Amino acid sequence: SGALTLWLADHPRVRRTVVAMTLTYTLSFMSLLCAPNAVAAGGSAALGWTGLRDTEGVPIAFYFLSLVSVREAATNNGQEVSMIDPSTWMPWMAAAMERAVDNATASWWLGMIAGTFIFIMAAALWFLRFALSTGWLVAIATFALPLYNAVASMVDSMMLGPIAITICVIVAGYHILRGHPGRGWAMLGTAIILTVLLATVFSDPIGDLYSEHGLLALGRGTGLEIAQGAIGAPFASGASMDAKLDALMSHVVTAGVRHPLQVLNFGMVVDDIGGCRQAWSAATMAAGGVDGPGPAHAMTNCGAPQALAYAQRLGGSDATIGLALLVVAIVVAFFYFYVGLTVMLVGIKSLYFGILVGPAFLLGMMGFGRALAFAKHCGTELFMHVVQLMVFEVYLAVSAVGLTWVLTTDALGASTATAIPRVLIMAVAAGVLWPGLRFVDRPFHSDSLGTLGPHITRAPHPRTAALPEDAARSPARGVRARRPPRGAAS
Repeated sequence: SGALTLWLADHPRVRRTVVAMTLTYTLSFMSLLCAPNAVAAGGSAALGWTGLRDTEGVPIAFYFLSLVSVREAATNNGQEVSMIDPSTWMPWMAAAMERAVDNATASWWLGMIAGTFIFIMAAALWFLRFALSTGWLVAIATFALPLYNAVASMVDSMMLGPIAITICVIVAGYHILRGHPGRGWAMLGTAIILTVLLATVFSDPIGDLYSEHGLLALGRGTGLEIAQGAIGAPFASGASMDAKLDALMSHVVTAGVRHPLQVLNFGMVVDDIGGCRQAWSAATMAAGGVDGPGPAHAMTNCGAPQALAYAQRLGGSDATIGLALLVVAIVVAFFYFYVGLTVMLVGIKSLYFGILVGPAFLLGMMGFGRALAFAKHCGTELFMHVVQLMVFEVYLAVSAVGLTWVLTTDALGASTATAIPRVLIMAVAAGVLWPGLRFVDRPFHSDSLGTLGPHITRAPHPRTAALPEDAARSPARGVRARRPPRGAAS
């Protein structure tokens, strides 16, 4: 050190540079030691409205990426330091500075990625549960019942039923007297059939479809039963359908959100290590959705100190796992929202025809061609939409249970050790199930766009969307047909 001092005395420029660097490192390190704890931009605490919980009872709204403070990350930089060896001070300070900068940057990016992943998965799973529940059916029935009663009251006040029967008898008698008895008796037979259908099958279409024990709720329950029986994985056996649905969602939250989040946070799933399952749950519940180092520090006393060490060294390289989870969440959310919106759209269409079927049948009794055709159209469309909605409910339930089976089955190995591969397989399965829905939906439509596709493609062109494609193009075709060929004499 004496020779170094003499050398620095002979080289003033180097001496001033060393002093400036030492002072800069010292001040930077002191500011890092005094800095507040890093806060991840998760934003998942606003998800209490979903009501989703994992199998341990932890709400998904409390999930967050547990990040240690900048001071703790800087002091755990992996560099050896000795108070009696000044040669280790500068390397340790440089490593602390580098680790602190990495931690501050990673805290923001990884926290944002983890919060986005949690939010997308929570929204998708909530929408899945909403589409499989009877809540939206009851909501539609609550809105539709007054409208249905108003239409029925208007039909009664207009005396549409007696008028339709009178006109039917008069027109049928006219045809019989004019020598067309077949046509007259056919009108009477059609009127009798429509009357019987209106008094029996279509007497209360709203209640028969949308009540808690209606046909659509029956389709939902049938779908869950078929799906659970197919994979042999019952959820809340012997309980109500809502309890089974809650149990199903809790398994999806645990395997699809909790375990991947732990892998991103600790490099492993800590639920199977000692008492870390209870320790992580308790620390997350105690935090109440506010980001902090609680779950990371809880790993020290539960038998997983390596998990805390991993959390102290989170950096930019961990963003790869986070981005992969984000892509998976987007794929799964797209599938669930597409199927759920398709189911609800069919439910709204059946509501429309359920309200119109009564007046349409009364108008059809009069025997006029267009009125009778519209009555047949309303009855047929109502029946087909009910069948279609039941098929979609079964498909959605089977898909949900199938994706849950991918996340929880032992056929792919230990569920915790293969958390990330399972999530990737779930994304692939969701990508395969989407064209499967298109295949199931195609028999109900003559085009290849399915139920939801035409409403998306026609939205920017509301005026031309109502016209068939051939009708919209016929004027242009007529102009081209009348145009003389190019080069012909005028």
